[in-house]
Amino acid sequence: MKNDKSEFMEVVFHKTSKTLELIWLEKTLRLSDRLFRQELKKQTQWVKEHHPTNILIDATQFVFPIAPPTQTWINDQIHCAFTKAGIGKIGILKSIEFISQLSIEQTIEANTQPGLKLKIFEARQTAFDWLMA
Repeated sequence: MKNDKSEFMEVVFHKTSKTLELIWLEKTLRLSDRLFRQELKKQTQWVKEHHPTNILIDATQFVFPIAPPTQTWINDQIHCAFTKAGIGKIGILKSIEFISQLSIEQTIEANTQPGLKLKIFEARQTAFDWLMA
């Protein structure tokens, strides 16, 4: 296991399962769209550094509504980069904040990357089991 951190996110790489775990922190309440995009670009760097096959995103503390143009940008830039890096699945733990969760769901629905499966979960272990299946 290898750890990293930014102001808004903790990162854990599970070497045995080749899963990159991205844990959004409560500080996301202070995110702007520009900072959010910067955080997502960091995610692509962590993917390049660790070479995971799957990603687990813990969005339980995520409190930031993702605007529709940013949802499209995520699909075009971030999901595309993940697919090129060999990511097959992204499991996302559900946000406790309704509007933020709705925007995450809309972002998932906008995914057009072939071969990239995204799914929302209530429980971490269920998400992890799905990623390993």
